[in-house]
Amino acid sequence: MRREEGPREKSPGRRKRAGDRPDRSDTRCDNNDYTEQVRDGTTKFTFHNETNLSVSMTWAGENNGVLLVLTTDEWGPFVGPTMLWRSADYGKTFQNISKKINNAYIKKDNGMYKSLLDPARVLLVSYMTGGETDGSFSRIYVTTDGGETFDGITLNFNVDTIQFHPKNKDYLLAHSQNDHSLYLSQDFGRNWHVVHNYVADFKWGTASYDTDSTIYLTYDPKHMSEAGSYGPYSSSLNSYDYFDDYGTWGLEFPKPESYNYDLLKSTDLGKNFVVVAEHVYSFGQQGQFLYVSIELNENNFTRVMHVSRNGGDTWELAQLPSITPDRFYSILDMSEGMVFMHVDDEGDTGTGTIYTSGADGIIFSVSLTSHLYPNFESVTDFYKVKSLRGVYLASQIRNDKSIRTMITYDRGGVWQPVPTPAGMSCEKPSDQCGLQIHNQYSRVKGINAPMGPLSEPNAVGLILVHGHVSDALQTTNPDVYISDDGGYNWFKVTQRDS
Repeated sequence: MRREEGPREKSPGRRKRAGDRPDRSDTRCDNNDYTEQVRDGTTKFTFHNETNLSVSMTWAGENNGVLLVLTTDEWGPFVGPTMLWRSADYGKTFQNISKKINNAYIKKDNGMYKSLLDPARVLLVSYMTGGETDGSFSRIYVTTDGGETFDGITLNFNVDTIQFHPKNKDYLLAHSQNDHSLYLSQDFGRNWHVVHNYVADFKWGTASYDTDSTIYLTYDPKHMSEAGSYGPYSSSLNSYDYFDDYGTWGLEFPKPESYNYDLLKSTDLGKNFVVVAEHVYSFGQQGQFLYVSIELNENNFTRVMHVSRNGGDTWELAQLPSITPDRFYSILDMSEGMVFMHVDDEGDTGTGTIYTSGADGIIFSVSLTSHLYPNFESVTDFYKVKSLRGVYLASQIRNDKSIRTMITYDRGGVWQPVPTPAGMSCEKPSDQCGLQIHNQYSRVKGINAPMGPLSEPNAVGLILVHGHVSDALQTTNPDVYISDDGGYNWFKVTQRDS
């Protein structure tokens, strides 16, 4: 997951090193090896003539049973036809509604967006086809009624990523990968205008001191002319700033000399901007904290972190180790009035140390050492349990290079192995025995775990995971386990055949 210092909506992926590529040879069972079991009370629907390999699914309404399923297929520069399916009965049946979007070729990555404020509002980003454009434009399809109808809008720029406003369901920000301009829509995508040019990264203001019209962005005062085409979501350089779905962000090596931004702030939807920080490598905001990574030494590109609790009016130096270009910071979570910060170890080990802050976000202390954060695919298993405050999961590498799952119930004060589920034990009992939980790292390595941990704020204490009872993560097919008290006690739910 991206590292340093700022929330993002798109993940470009990190540079892979030889020897770090996922090994899928012995870790995944063939789909034909196990039989699907349908329990009482469930239904099954078969998608006929559906060969696309990538599937995205979202609820497109509230308590009305509407589901949208988007299937796509891409092989490098080649894009296969998209299929869009809709269910209005909680998935019992589906209809192919691809004609409603003119059989458009929707992007596999960052192709489907759903409003967090109104689930019936969905936006699809498509490729232009049929020789209509040279790649300078994008076409989007928007629905405000859960897929009953779609409006198609051709844009005069190529969309790289889109951010929904956290409070106003009509406001959207979009970044163009061609000219690195930032665009604003105030009518859910139907009309757009340029907010600022030469933008590297951007975010809506979300803190209590921000208004609904607050925008933060990093701007290259050199107009990005020296480095050519680059930015936080560009693959043209081997260096990135970005933020992932789990709340982490970061950056990759090495730092080009021109990555020296100004952090700008607008309180009037981009009509006017003021500079709130200079020499910024990257930035991020969550809760009341606004963080920036600042260049400390222009000769060796050493960086340090600064924090503001008033939207950039004043800054304080965060009490964390400084880092060099071959290392990174990664803010893992800032949602509970304090900060979880990963600081990469020296030597490209794939591990680092998690630090936690006090309420001021300035003073940090060591929380967990040997935290797994490998340098490929931007992967970390750090997970905030949404169903109970203070509970987090993480993976730790031990001295023998095995990986185990750790849990904290007190916001990182104390970490311990996940308790062994009731009535179960390891084949070789030891003090390291516990529930080993699969997350992003396992999936990258080809483990047959369909998803990471699952929890929701309105299901208090409930956590669903895929895992093994062992002294370390295993490569065989995992079982499903559940906790109904926030991870203190666990029970086996289902067993998957290999």
